Amino acid sequence: MPQTVHIIGAGIAGLSAAVRLANAGRKVHLHEATQQAGGRCRSYFDAATNLTIDNGNHLLLSGNRHALAYARSIGTEAGLVGPKVAQFPFVDLSTGQRWQLDLGAGRLPLWVFDEARRVPDTGLRDYIALMPLIWAAQSKLVRDAIPCEGTLYQRLVQPLLLA
Repeated sequence: MPQTVHIIGAGIAGLSAAVRLANAGRKVHLHEATQQAGGRCRSYFDAATNLTIDNGNHLLLSGNRHALAYARSIGTEAGLVGPKVAQFPFVDLSTGQRWQLDLGAGRLPLWVFDEARRVPDTGLRDYIALMPLIWAAQSKLVRDAIPCEGTLYQRLVQPLLLA
């Protein structure tokens, strides 16, 4: 008889771990404190505002191999949809400035050479400064890999880290 693995929390990480362990032949007992699985990745009606609140992950990039593997493992990969071209609208809440980051359709980051497609007031050197993230160990903190300052960090990197 397989040993039982107890997983605390049925959020996306807990569900993913449970599926992988079950597929590996382990007996899994998933513990969840709320009435539904999914953790913060859910929608709910908020009576105080009379609105349906969409909570959780709103950005799933194609490079997120683990999330895509999880969707594939539970048969939901075909349900993932997204734009043909990676374009992301941004707004700076402190100034009201709006822009769109246009990563294009290909894998090569040619968009960094086009001022109209990148974060305003940034240049090629700002993006080159992010390259240490490519080679950083998984255990390395972002602040230990790149400078956490400047326009690109404030307008793009930090908001993505906080999201």
